[in-house]
This record gives sequence, structure tokens and C-alpha cells, in this order.
Amino acid sequence: MYNMRRKGAESRRERFLRFYELYCDGLTYQQIADKEGITRERVRQVLHKGATTEEFKKLKELIDMRRQNSWQTKEVENLLATGSSCPQIAKLLNISVDAVKRVSAKRTKRLKADARVDSMVNS
Repeated sequence: MYNMRRKGAESRRERFLRFYELYCDGLTYQQIADKEGITRERVRQVLHKGATTEEFKKLKELIDMRRQNSWQTKEVENLLATGSSCPQIAKLLNISVDAVKRVSAKRTKRLKADARVDSMVNS
């Protein structure tokens, strides 16, 4: 019984590493799912549950970087800069208000950090 569990754990680890490598190479969850014949949600579960702390940290950084570089994120930021409200932007882009609020929160945090750096440089 112990050997079966150990073997299962190793194969789960191997599966995680395979998915992790594909994701780091630029494939999306959906592309990995299509390649493996499973659902996108299952890929997400394997990646999030199988990661060590360092791997999970890198995974989150990759996910955030991809989100920041998406056209939707850039469009949301542009619309926020024009003064549009979160519900207006969500309706216009056909995305959730929560998604717009997440981008808005990150934008606000980034702007505050930039302001702090500017104040340190100018003082």
C-alpha cells in the first residue's frame, strides 16, 4: 500500500512538472488542457496544488505578468485613466466588474508606489 501511494505521488509530481514547464514556456491553461485531453480547471488544480512554495511564487508572478500584458488589462487601464467607472468598463468590454476592480486596485497600488519613488528622488 505504501509503495502504491509513493508511486502515485511521484507520478503526480511528474505531471505537475510537465504542466509547469509547458506553462513557463508560454502555453495557457487551455492549451495545456487541450494537449493533455483534460479540462482547463484540472490544469489549474494540478499546477496550484502540486507546486512548492518557490514554484507557486514563480507561477503567480507568471500569471500576473500575463494578465498585465493582455489587451484587456491595457484597455481597462486606458479606460480607467479617462475616468470611466468600473461598471461602465465591465459592460463595454463584456467582463466582470470584479475583474475591472482587480485591475483598478493594482493600477492604484502601482501609481502610489511610483509617487513614493518620485517623492524620494525629488527630495
